[in-house]
Amino acid sequence: MKLENKILEYLKDHDDGRFIDVSLIDKDYELVKETVSVLKGKNLIVVENTKPRNLEFFGIPNNRISRIKVKINSNGKAFLFGLKNKKKGPKNEQSRKSFWKMAYFFG
Repeated sequence: MKLENKILEYLKDHDDGRFIDVSLIDKDYELVKETVSVLKGKNLIVVENTKPRNLEFFGIPNNRISRIKVKINSNGKAFLFGLKNKKKGPKNEQSRKSFWKMAYFFG
């Protein structure tokens, strides 16, 4: 869950409408790939469809790390906004209650 939030925060902070490479956000490339597929399954991000290039003809092995280019969609922004409000929720609710208690005394 931490990596999901980290990816969504990164995408929101760098959102300019283009696909962004997230393959180097974490040291574990396979974990990033799995997390991106989970986020795609939840319909929070859009993944760029690119075919991997076969460069064995030029003497370059195919076992290298490929880029993972994604961008956040409106569902992802709403999900991230909901997480932030959930964290602020109890404190905010408590301040509302104390505000109305004080308003009663001064009203």
